[in-house]
Amino acid sequence: MAPKFPWQVVKLIIESAMSVGLSFKDLPKNIQLFEKLVKKQGVTPDDIERLMDAMEKGTGRTDLAIIFARTFIPESIDDYLTLAYTAENLNNAVELLSINKWLLHPSVDLVVSEQGEMAAIKYQSRDGFPIGDKYFYAEGLFSCILHRVRDVTGLDFTPIKIHFRHAKTPHHDKYYEYFGCPVFHDCDTDAIFISTDILYAPFNTHDPEASLALQQKAAEKCKGSSGFVADVSLLLSRQLENEEFGVEDLAAQMHMSPRSLQRKLKDYGLTFSLLKNSVRIQRAKKQIEKGYSNLEDVAAELGFVNAHSFRQFFKKQTGMTISEYRSAPLMQESLH
Repeated sequence: MAPKFPWQVVKLIIESAMSVGLSFKDLPKNIQLFEKLVKKQGVTPDDIERLMDAMEKGTGRTDLAIIFARTFIPESIDDYLTLAYTAENLNNAVELLSINKWLLHPSVDLVVSEQGEMAAIKYQSRDGFPIGDKYFYAEGLFSCILHRVRDVTGLDFTPIKIHFRHAKTPHHDKYYEYFGCPVFHDCDTDAIFISTDILYAPFNTHDPEASLALQQKAAEKCKGSSGFVADVSLLLSRQLENEEFGVEDLAAQMHMSPRSLQRKLKDYGLTFSLLKNSVRIQRAKKQIEKGYSNLEDVAAELGFVNAHSFRQFFKKQTGMTISEYRSAPLMQESLH
């Protein structure tokens, strides 16, 4: 079993490194940031040193995300990995993730497409929940698929090709070195293409009885998770125009203390700000898709002071301007 490390610390490291232009190995030189990680995140200097050693070869943020996915199992995916390991094969594991995605994150929308001898596992993330694509989540996700499936099938396979939505990074040479296949950028969707045989290769950890028991447990947990977040999202959606509506107001409507609400949201990997932005961006996309052209009205409906602020928010959340989003083709479902 791979060693565990607090996921919130890794996320903070990636976010911090990207925001100040640090490579991972230079992190200790930023004493203020280093102490923040140690003192405020509940880890020890030894924990940080262990993580530094494991990431020593990570020369850039993309490499960091990939190496992290191979080396560590975030606490947030332990439940799902346990469920996935008992699946019949990769196709069954993806199906289980789609059904029980609340175990990992509500935005993990994976689908399988098959065309003859080639199959693709696509990460679509269509429901608007924040998942951190700017942290190279797709790289980490495909890394997990590649290395975990190798572990449980005993097959040393290589993907046929990989598609990423984001632009080519300065570390592109590391992609081929790591995945061993052609990697394309600026694609319509993130996808890892593999042989159909790999999709149905039996897992040596398959356990039908354990899988059924875990699915029942996961269903109960997912039901509670989705219901809570759905309730909170609905309340937020009704208050988007109210710029002063904060976590205290939301907690009052949920008949909870602000502290309890924040703790509950944290259990699902969310904060008040992240969830509010998620609800906002979903509403924004719907209004744009309906053909609304008066951005001042849309901005006011979403609680922004003006259209300029709304445009900045939209670009930050989606990576596209509103004009680019309007002209973007629908996500393709067929293989290329």
